[in-house]
Amino acid sequence: MEPYLSNKNKEILWEEFEKNIPPRFIKSIEDYLNPKTIHIFENTNSKEDYLIETKPCECYLCKKNINFIDMTEKLDTFILNKFNELNENILYKMNIISFEKLKVHRIFTCESKINSDIYLKYYYHLCDKCFEESLYYWYITYENKYPSTRIDGYRFIHKNDSFVPEIKSNETLNKIKNIKFPTKFNCQYYNNIENKYNFINNE
Repeated sequence: MEPYLSNKNKEILWEEFEKNIPPRFIKSIEDYLNPKTIHIFENTNSKEDYLIETKPCECYLCKKNINFIDMTEKLDTFILNKFNELNENILYKMNIISFEKLKVHRIFTCESKINSDIYLKYYYHLCDKCFEESLYYWYITYENKYPSTRIDGYRFIHKNDSFVPEIKSNETLNKIKNIKFPTKFNCQYYNNIENKYNFINNE
């Protein structure tokens, strides 16, 4: 599965990135991210100097496989091999499932600052479950607000279990299921000022 940013920016090696970042910040990045699986891009289009993308085929939070290309290919192969044994109704349902899986890949972005000269932007790949439940529980935990600051972005990802309960009621899960979440969520300052996001109605 190709990185989300692969067609938009120039990818660089970890070693090149490491040379341009103070060692103490490299250590803090390594505490949370695996240099062998992340993708790093130089950014020439906005203020962030580097864009860091997590493993595209894996949910960063739950580690679930979200490589939909691989999953779809396996399903197509199965259908091809078992075509004569499957009736039209089953084939139709399997194709619908395959199509739906392509829609559940979500991205959460947030910014970080190394110093006055170096800015980072993180792209976290998430499964639909982690993405939707995290946004919902953040919203109802923090007075109907969306994550918007650098600290919010850090807590949303790295302190996720502090606001997402382990046990969730069926009523809440059904409510989450009926919300039309965006495919990508940008954690930025103006989220709660300009009402850029307004997809959760907790009334």
